[in-house]
Amino acid sequence: SHDTTTAKYVATVETGIEHGTVELSKTSEIAYGEEITVTATPAEGYALEKLVVVNAQGTETDITELKKFNATCVNVVKATFAVPTPATPLENALTYDLSSIPNDTSGTAYDAAKLLDKLNGMSEGSIAEISAIEKVYGGNSAQGPKKTGLKVGAGSAAGTFTAKLANDKSWSKITLKGFAWSATKLAKVTVNGKELSFVADDATAERTMEFVLNEPATTFTISASIYCVFTSLVIA
Repeated sequence: SHDTTTAKYVATVETGIEHGTVELSKTSEIAYGEEITVTATPAEGYALEKLVVVNAQGTETDITELKKFNATCVNVVKATFAVPTPATPLENALTYDLSSIPNDTSGTAYDAAKLLDKLNGMSEGSIAEISAIEKVYGGNSAQGPKKTGLKVGAGSAAGTFTAKLANDKSWSKITLKGFAWSATKLAKVTVNGKELSFVADDATAERTMEFVLNEPATTFTISASIYCVFTSLVIA
């Protein structure tokens, strides 16, 4: 045995990796437990498929998502790069009746799990993941446009969330219906970088906004510059 509190170790990358390169933030004079960051760069036309670190016992730990590990006595990083599987276009449009979200006067923001549950409750298993969520709520029928739905933003503060479609599906067009909070302030709604703006000069007027992509995408990010309540979302 040896004293891991004072010993120093090395980290290596397996030789013969094809279709990409792997670099480590440190390769020598490494303390036991020290965090090592891995940078995996695929060649053009390839994507990282799997990244693991192997210890002295030959046990592989998957670090594909983390891309970092805490060093042990032996640290060998292995990577597999492959041609990515193309996303499959949606065969049928996904429709979410956001107006069915119950009236919410709590003012408590949704976390990713709650929004995922809400959306998949309307179209089962259609969304794989929600991330980067900020200032998203249930609509309040007593405030703003006085509508229930998915409220994105709070007052004049922006809100946003990102969703990934399940089963590697891709979309090309999103249609949103909803209401702006203010009759005088410009509401900018953005989906994957494409921006449309409206002012609710009539607070009871439901607006339809259509966003069409040049290239299909497997994720979508919806942002509102000020509080908007969306009553319908259609992904095609």
